[in-house]
Amino acid sequence: MTVRSVIATTVSLVLLVSTQAAWAQKLVLGGAFGAASGVEGGDANSSSMQFRRARTQIFASIDGHLDEDAAPEAFALRLFAEVEPHAGLGAGARYLRVLSPRLTGFVGATSVLLPRTLVGADMGAQDHYPLS
Repeated sequence: MTVRSVIATTVSLVLLVSTQAAWAQKLVLGGAFGAASGVEGGDANSSSMQFRRARTQIFASIDGHLDEDAAPEAFALRLFAEVEPHAGLGAGARYLRVLSPRLTGFVGATSVLLPRTLVGADMGAQDHYPLS
C-alpha cells in the first residue's frame, strides 16, 4: 500500500509541475514552518466519543498559486515530524483557499510514514500573524 501511495503522489506531482501557465500568469511560491496540534476524538474500541489532544507536530510546507486569482487557491506539500506523544515522520498534500488577508482554509490528505503507515484526511483553517 505504501508503494502505491508513493507512486500516486509522484504522478500527481509530475502532472502538477508539468502544466504550463499563460505568459501573463506567474507562479507565486510561499512556504511555512511551524508547530501544530489540535483535538481529536473517537475510538474504534469503545462506543463513547471522548476528545483528547491530538499529536503535536513540527512542520515545513511549500505552496504555490497563480498571481491572477481573485481569491488565491494554492496547492501545498507538507512534511512533518511528530514529537508527542510518539515520534514519527510524515507528509501530506493540501488544497488551500485564501478566505481573508489573514485566514486560509484547507483540505487535504496526510500520511504518517514512519514508524508505521497511517493515512487520513485533514481539513481546517489557519490564522496567519505577520512577523513584520
